[in-house]
Amino acid sequence: MTWIEDIDYLCPWLMNNLRAASERVNDLKECQAVRMLRQMKKFILNHPVFSLFLAIVVSLVFLPLLLFLTFVSSSFVVVSVSALTVLGGTFVVALFSFLVALSPALVFGGILATLIYLLFCFVMKMLQIIKRLKYKCFAASRRLRHLRRCRREPVQFVGSQVGPACFAAEYEHSFIPALNEE
Repeated sequence: MTWIEDIDYLCPWLMNNLRAASERVNDLKECQAVRMLRQMKKFILNHPVFSLFLAIVVSLVFLPLLLFLTFVSSSFVVVSVSALTVLGGTFVVALFSFLVALSPALVFGGILATLIYLLFCFVMKMLQIIKRLKYKCFAASRRLRHLRRCRREPVQFVGSQVGPACFAAEYEHSFIPALNEE
């Protein structure tokens, strides 16, 4: 019995849920619908004629209706399952002759659908590759245009201005002596 006492420590969420459920039950006791049900129960218990009327209605109307609906629904289920079985068998026998032409058509259609799907995947992959190459080429040409524009701009030093031709000539002489020999 000690495990029941320790249930607070083992499952704290359980105790919280139990408290919340008991609070809801206490709130339901004050609900208008529950009060109306209590009044109806008191009325039925205090008036034996009404309880006799309910007993007669249940025994003469509700139970026979329930039995009739059970019989009809069970018969309907049996008949409908039998009809569907016969109809399905008829379709299978009638369409069995089409199986000779249908089997190759299904195989050919499956192969064709697979090939079209693979072609679609190939085309999509190629479009992705072309898009990447286009972006890389665009970025490279943009970088090249930027470098060309930088070479054309004159370079200014603190007291003088050097044009692009002078800068390029100075650049070739100082760093690449092999070009000057030719």
